[in-house]
Amino acid sequence: IRADLATLGIPDTAYKDTNLPRTQEIGAAVEFLGCDGLIAPSARWTCDDLMLFPERMGHDATLELLHSETVDWIAWGKINGIVRD
Repeated sequence: IRADLATLGIPDTAYKDTNLPRTQEIGAAVEFLGCDGLIAPSARWTCDDLMLFPERMGHDATLELLHSETVDWIAWGKINGIVRD
């Protein structure tokens, strides 16, 4: 929840900045605490991002693909105003 980011020192107005040192510090702290990963709101889209910490997962860790789909990136870019006709 973005409101939680403010309590960690990241105001919503600054969250879209690239290379925000505070987000990197939070990620480092989460890894230090022994978590395998972190789910956080995307700074650019209305979705969540998954960050995995392979060093914490162990050398024998596996990931299971539960779902996949083909994405038409040109159509997606047009819908999201990134690609013009």
